[in-house]
Amino acid sequence: MDFYESLFTYCGFRFNEEQKQAISHFNGPALTLAVPGSGKTTLLLARTVCLVRECGVDPSKILTMTFSKPAAKDMEERYMTRYYPHYKYNLKFATIHSFSYRVLKAWRKRRGLPLSLIDADGPSKLEILSQLYRQLKNEYLGEEAYEELSNAISYAKNMMLLPSEFSEAGIRFPQTGELFIAYEQFKQKQGLIDFDDMLSETLCALQEDA
Repeated sequence: MDFYESLFTYCGFRFNEEQKQAISHFNGPALTLAVPGSGKTTLLLARTVCLVRECGVDPSKILTMTFSKPAAKDMEERYMTRYYPHYKYNLKFATIHSFSYRVLKAWRKRRGLPLSLIDADGPSKLEILSQLYRQLKNEYLGEEAYEELSNAISYAKNMMLLPSEFSEAGIRFPQTGELFIAYEQFKQKQGLIDFDDMLSETLCALQEDA
């Protein structure tokens, strides 16, 4: 039987022609856009199986990534319960942050650089920013102000903005640029990274080793 017949026989899945095009696509990147609940996860898992079964891709060369831990766990559970009994491929599932952390940890280890994660291996982001805020402004950093400052720094980091670009980007929290610089210097000195660093520093590491 062909691949789509096997999916129906073993898993009970039927796909329309547009879905089949997405599942069987092989050469070059592909983007699938669909509304919530339309079966994107089922399609993605079928595509992954197709890459191995039909295209001959080594399962160890495939990594399925999503954003949150619950989503990654859900994908893995769906694969193991619906697909794996019939397509016994050892596939890997991860969040983008866990993947980035592993890459960055290995990259830093080769260079003898320390790596500790804020809120896990070191002080919390709240503790660090509160301390820096008191030093710069001689004021207490309240809960709402912390959320605003933390979000501003995260936005700047994810958009890869320089402090000189904050105002133009709409970041209005007082002295964000100074606090951002102080925060980055503190982390560098202590060998710390936060969740936003995992993405930006991994990108730089991959670009350096490309």
